[in-house]
Amino acid sequence: MENPQRPLVNQRLYFCRLHLKWMEQALEAGEITRHIVEQSFSESVLFHLVMAYRVYLAEIATAYGSACDHLDDVTALQQLLAQQQLESAEASEIAELQESGWLQHLLFAYESIPTMGSQAQSSLKPEVIPVTQLQQPVIGLDQYKSLLESLEKLIENQRNRLEEW
Repeated sequence: MENPQRPLVNQRLYFCRLHLKWMEQALEAGEITRHIVEQSFSESVLFHLVMAYRVYLAEIATAYGSACDHLDDVTALQQLLAQQQLESAEASEIAELQESGWLQHLLFAYESIPTMGSQAQSSLKPEVIPVTQLQQPVIGLDQYKSLLESLEKLIENQRNRLEEW
């Protein structure tokens, strides 16, 4: 039986590849400074990577018989499986990566994105849109490609093991 989460994971990975392609094209065009291009694409790339990760956690849960739409982190997956007295080698591997690996780096970068309301309110007139230099860590194109490749490789390897199971 096809896992209903799989197409959603694949879609998020595809969206991430598209944004990385557009980011690369914008950098090659050189019409906008590198910092601005990287900063503007950072949020969308991180969003799609993290959403792919979260939906993939739900894919694992579904494979073990616990259907859900998405999970915020691997701890939620482990707790969901524990309710059924199940353990998952996939969840254990992801937990290790979340503690000290590329996944930890990805999640930290995503959590560092300023949210609405995290910037101080401006005393400017309502018709004036303030421009603020955001101090979020900006990851370069090559690092994003590496994160995407790592996530895709993890998902592919784990899917192969789950199919055997």
